[in-house]
Amino acid sequence: MTKTSRLLTALLVAVPAAAWAGPSPAPAPAADEITATPNATQVGRVTYRGGTDLELTKIKGRRYVVAGAQNNYNPTDDPGVRIVDVTNPAKPVVAGYLPCNTSQNDIQVKGSYVYLAIDFNQKAQKLERADCYSQLGEDQPIAGGVVVIDISNPRKPRSVGFVKVPGAAHNTTVHPTKPILYVSDSETATNTEVHVVDVSKPKAPVLVKSIELAPGDAIHDISFNAKGDRAYVASSFTHSAIIDTTDPLAPKLISRIQDPAVNFHHQAEPTVDGKFLIISDELAGAEGLLFCPGGGLHVYDLSNEAVPRKVGAYYIPDAFVETRDTNSGPRPVEADAFRPFRCTAHVMQMSKDGKSMTMAWYSQGIQVLDISNLTGVSAGAQGTAVPMGIQRIAAWKVRFGDAWSAKMDDRGFVYTGDTARGMDVVKVTKPTKAERTQIDPGTWLTPAQSLARGLKDKAAAGPTTYFCFDRTYRAGLAT
Repeated sequence: MTKTSRLLTALLVAVPAAAWAGPSPAPAPAADEITATPNATQVGRVTYRGGTDLELTKIKGRRYVVAGAQNNYNPTDDPGVRIVDVTNPAKPVVAGYLPCNTSQNDIQVKGSYVYLAIDFNQKAQKLERADCYSQLGEDQPIAGGVVVIDISNPRKPRSVGFVKVPGAAHNTTVHPTKPILYVSDSETATNTEVHVVDVSKPKAPVLVKSIELAPGDAIHDISFNAKGDRAYVASSFTHSAIIDTTDPLAPKLISRIQDPAVNFHHQAEPTVDGKFLIISDELAGAEGLLFCPGGGLHVYDLSNEAVPRKVGAYYIPDAFVETRDTNSGPRPVEADAFRPFRCTAHVMQMSKDGKSMTMAWYSQGIQVLDISNLTGVSAGAQGTAVPMGIQRIAAWKVRFGDAWSAKMDDRGFVYTGDTARGMDVVKVTKPTKAERTQIDPGTWLTPAQSLARGLKDKAAAGPTTYFCFDRTYRAGLAT
C-alpha cells in the first residue's frame, strides 16, 4: 500500500453494506471492501451489469430511478432500461424493464417519456424477448438515434417512437421549457453538429435541423440553464462553448472556452445562479488511466459571458487504483473480467439549492462536493482572501466499482449507474463538525496551478487515448 493510499484509508471510515435488493441479488461485499466518509452509508442495491446514465422521476406519487444499461464493452445479458421503484430507497425494486441491445443508453426524462440515446455501438444480435426494436416494428437493431419510451405505466415501459440522427446519439438534452431535444454525438469524428429534434409529438419525433455551432471536435454533452435561454456545450478534446438559445431553433455562439488545462471536455454545467460554469475533465476519455484522481473540475466566472474568467480547479484526494488483473486497456479479456482502474471526473449533478453537487468518479465512486464558496474565490482573485472554492463533504466507493453516474434526490439518497455493479443506493447526510474533520476536502488549485497539473496529466495519459482505442475497437481490430 502506498503512502497516499494509507493516508486515504486513515481519512475514510470503512462501513458495511446494508440491505440489498434487486432482481439478481448478490452477496454483500465484506466490510473492508467499502470505504466511505462517516456521513455516507449504503442502504440498498439493484444488481446488473453495464450501468450507465440514470434520471430520477415521480409517477403517480411514487419515486423511480430510470436507469440505462449498455451492451458494449461491459457486456451484459440484460441491456436496456430499468424503471426502479425507490419510494423506499432501502428496498429498491425493478418495477419494469425494457430490453434494448444498445449503447450508450444516455437517459433523459420529461413527463411520462424517456428519451434513450443510441450511438454507433448497437449490437447486431436480437434479444430473444420483445425489446425496444420489435415494439417499434423493426426486425433488427436500428441505426443511431433516439428511442422514445412511454413509462406512464412503470411496470410496462414501451417503445413508442424513434428518430434517426446523422452519425449517432451519444447524449440527449431536453429543453427545460419547450418540446425540443438537443442531441450530441461525440462518437463520430466528422460530426460536429447539434441535432435539434421536435418532440411535441413524442410518438413521432422529428429531426428539425442539424446545426454547426462551432468548428472543432465532436460535441459530447449539452446542458441548459433553468430558463432555457443558454446552452453550455462540452466538445471533447477541443473546447466548451456558451450558446444563446433564446430561440432554440436558431442557437448563436456567445463564446468558446479553450483551456489547455482541460484534456477532455466531458460536461459543462452552470451553477444554479448562473454565475459560474463548471467543466468536468474526463481525462483521456477515462480510458487508459492508471493514476488517480485523473481529470478534475474547472471553474469559470461568467460575469462576462463573452470572456469567461477561470477562477480555479478542483481535484478529489489522490488514491490508489487497484486492478483485478495486470492486462492493460479498458476492455475485458474474459467475459467475467472487469478492470475498474478508471479514475477521473465524469457525470455531475447540481443540487437544486446550488450549494452542492454530486459526482461520479468511476473507481472512486460517489463524491459530494460543497460549491458554496465559489463567489468568495472569484472575489479573492480581485484582492481579498481566497478560500477553497470546492470541498468534498461526502464520499462512498466500493472495491472494483465503476460509477458512471451518481445523482441525489431531495431526501439525500444518491443512486449510481455502475458499469460493474448496477445501481447502489447511498444515504448521505450533512457532515457534523466532528465528521468534517475526518473528511479530506481535496485540492483546490489556482488557474496557474491547474494549468501545470493539467498539462502534466495530459502528457501522462496521452491526449487521445480514448478515441484511438475506441475507433480501433469499432473497426474490429481489438476486443
